[in-house]
Order: sequence, then C-alpha cells, then structure tokens
Amino acid sequence: MKSRITLALTIAFWLAVFVLGPMYLRTPYNYLSAFAALLFMVVSVGQHVTGRLLGVLVTERNTMSLTRFQSLLWTLLIAAAFATLVFARINAKAPTADIAGKNLTPELLALMGVSYASAVGAGLVNGNKATKTPSQDAVDKSKTINGDQAAVPTDVLYCNKTIKDAALTDIFEGDEVADAHMVDLGKVQMFFFTIVGAVVFIAEMVNGLLLHATDIAGFTIPPVDKNLIALMGISHAAYLGTKTQTKTKEAQPGDEDQAPAPAPFDAASDPTVQGIVGDVNTIKGTVAELSAAKSSWITNDAMVAYVDGKLPPPTPGTNQ
Repeated sequence: MKSRITLALTIAFWLAVFVLGPMYLRTPYNYLSAFAALLFMVVSVGQHVTGRLLGVLVTERNTMSLTRFQSLLWTLLIAAAFATLVFARINAKAPTADIAGKNLTPELLALMGVSYASAVGAGLVNGNKATKTPSQDAVDKSKTINGDQAAVPTDVLYCNKTIKDAALTDIFEGDEVADAHMVDLGKVQMFFFTIVGAVVFIAEMVNGLLLHATDIAGFTIPPVDKNLIALMGISHAAYLGTKTQTKTKEAQPGDEDQAPAPAPFDAASDPTVQGIVGDVNTIKGTVAELSAAKSSWITNDAMVAYVDGKLPPPTPGTNQ
C-alpha cells in the first residue's frame, strides 16, 4: 500500500512539472522540462511494476527490447513537443484549436509510423518464432554459453529466468537461442539511427523555440527532414528483414528416435545404490547380534526350576 501511495505522489509531482514547466519556464527549458517529466513518470511506473529502474523496457522474455526503447523515445519526444505548444499557448492566452492541424505534418506522421510499424512488425516476427521448437543441440549449446541465467527454452526465442537478469546490453544482442550471446548488427545500426534522429529532432525543437521566444503562438513543430525519415525507414526495414530469419536450428520430426541411447547403468558407482547396500549390511549385522543374544537367553521358568533343584542346569537357548 505504501509503495502505491509513493508511486501516486511521484506521478502527481511529475505531472505537475509536465503541465507547469511548459507554461512558466523560459524556452527551450519548457520543452526539456516536459520531456523530462514524461520520462521520469514512465521510469517510475516501470520501477514500481518490475522492480527495475529500466523495467519499462523489459519484455515478457525478461530481456530489454530495442523496439520498446525507440518507440518510447519517439513517444516522449513528440508528446513533449505538443504539450509545450498547448500549455505555452494557454499561458500566453493564444488560440490552441489549430495546433493539431499545423503540426501534424506528413513528415511527422511518417516518422511516428516508421517507429511504431517496426515495433508491431517485430512483435509479429517473434510471435511466429514462438511456434518453432529448437533442436536439442541448440538447447545444449545455449546452456553452455549463457549459463544459469538462461531459462530452459520452449521455442527458438531466448528467455532469461528472472526479470533481474534483464540487461541494457540485450538491446544489442540477438533474440534467439543461437545468437543471444552475439551482437546483432541490425540492432546496432537501428539504435544509432534512432539516436541521430532524436538528437536532430531535439535540436530543431530547441532552435525553433529560441527563435519564437517572444511569439509562442507563431511556433510550430519543425518539419522532419525527408531524407532522415527515409534513412530511418531503410534502417528499420533492414532490422526487420534480418529478424525474420530463424538462426536457431529447429527440431525435426524423428529427432527423438535418433537421440543417443542412454549410458548403461553402473550400480557399483551409483551413490544411491551403494547407500542402500550399506544400509542392508547394517541391518544384517543387527540381525546377527539379535540371534546371538537369543541363543544365550534363558527363560525365567527354567532358571527358577534350577534354583529349586528340580532340574539340571538349563542349556542356553532352550525353553524348559
């Protein structure tokens, strides 16, 4: 309960920064404050749900996702830009009705489309791979390379055992059992093109806000360069193209029949069997001791008869 209250207060604080920053801070700090507020809100929610600082990037496979990273980054950048326009105009008592019409340009929509289409496409590809079973050789190799943190694979996609095993380096590594320990060049180039695009967008926003510091009503989100959009589109297409290829050797029908025969059972070296043999020997010794004790046992009746002189000395082990 206490953690939920803390989360609610944290979100309320950053929501206030998100609203008040664009209204009262000077440009370009109004935009940067809106972006930072959204970022910290998302990080707080991810921390509360998963217990990890970057939990918002963690997938159901307990790995961090590059598509989540780039989708989240563009969502925050564009949402902060619109928040800056809306709240700054409200504070300046300028009209807000035309914000969407003037700022939702084809280039901006294309940029958002490339980002989200890549995330959807990656999800579809992973969904298809989740239906494929890896070969036993691929599973054994994964266990050897990835160690104890790797979960037993049920499909060709790599999974960590727990969410604590998720690492930021996952966004640069392969997604499958066969290449989870290797750098994926498609991911690396998509990451760098995403960072380049984000830096260009932020720089254009800051420059535009500085130029309209005294005329916020005349400011619009700077158009994204078409060549940059084309470059990002090619990058995302190359990433999805390499991702569609299954790199892990799949199990084939009849693999179970061709599996190597189990090693012959060696009872002499099996610790469980040897333990049982030891217990049996112990029991045998106990039985022998009881038999010896019984042979020297004399009944009370025989002893009484001997003491009274009615019978000769009793023979041990007899019941007279």
